[in-house]
Amino acid sequence: DNVKEGLKIVKKLSDEEATKIAFIIDNVAYIVGGTNNGQDVTDFWKFDPSKSEENKWTRLREIKDDSSDDYNSITRTYGCAFVIDGQAYITLGQTSGSSLRNNYWIYDPNTDLWRSSDTEDDFDYTPFEGSARTKAICFSTGKRGIITTGGSSGYYYDDTWELHPYEWEEDD
Repeated sequence: DNVKEGLKIVKKLSDEEATKIAFIIDNVAYIVGGTNNGQDVTDFWKFDPSKSEENKWTRLREIKDDSSDDYNSITRTYGCAFVIDGQAYITLGQTSGSSLRNNYWIYDPNTDLWRSSDTEDDFDYTPFEGSARTKAICFSTGKRGIITTGGSSGYYYDDTWELHPYEWEEDD
């Protein structure tokens, strides 16, 4: 019974799957986006380690809506994510056609729905004002999302941005 402790491979991903975005909410991992054979991937998965082995992976609703081009802007590769108050924010990245994204989308696992930073609702979201980029690093600290580094077209950024979703600008 010589069991070696440490990391072990539990699932192998293709190169296309390696470009996906991941985030964790309440001990459940979510994986979204990426490209496959040059096309944006619209499937969305969650991994719940508390479930039985055959039910750990669950496919959620697709992240596309043929009636709205805006909803299709969720799809991206080389983007990043952070979590604030049980909701995931995905931002930056690019499409399979190399168009850069600088918008962000908010995912609520309680409703399994996404809303855009451009959505008209009870919040006045602060848009990302930095340069669009890929391969940035994102994380959250309390009530703020941090976006740092990344690059595009051979240029590498060294700036750091904070998203303050609960701070509103007053009209002058």
